[in-house]
Amino acid sequence: MPNRIKHLVYLDSLIVEPGKSPVDSLPADVVAARKKASEETSGGLSLPAPPPSAFGVPDGPDAEWVKRRLTPHPISTYESKLNIKGPVGNNLRRTYIHCTNQSCAALRASRDWVKAQQGWR
Repeated sequence: MPNRIKHLVYLDSLIVEPGKSPVDSLPADVVAARKKASEETSGGLSLPAPPPSAFGVPDGPDAEWVKRRLTPHPISTYESKLNIKGPVGNNLRRTYIHCTNQSCAALRASRDWVKAQQGWR
């Protein structure tokens, strides 16, 4: 929908390059922990929903609101290779926002990749 999208904003996102899968960009210990959690909670079908604290939401009413909306995530989406022909962002204006209060170490490779690319803010 390039005629409707003018600017992409990636909020502390995992950036997946064409031909790679999300797990290719994550540290090995993170991948192992996620696979173990998937096996233990769903027989390897999905990742359990993280606690609200993973998003910096402290215990209380806001955490309960967030918790009710979180769902398990299919693990196959982390293991499948991205098959696109164009560049990440499809040549649209793009901005990457790094959340620094509780910076997620697992996203370091994505942040470093973005910094090395032309056209990102």
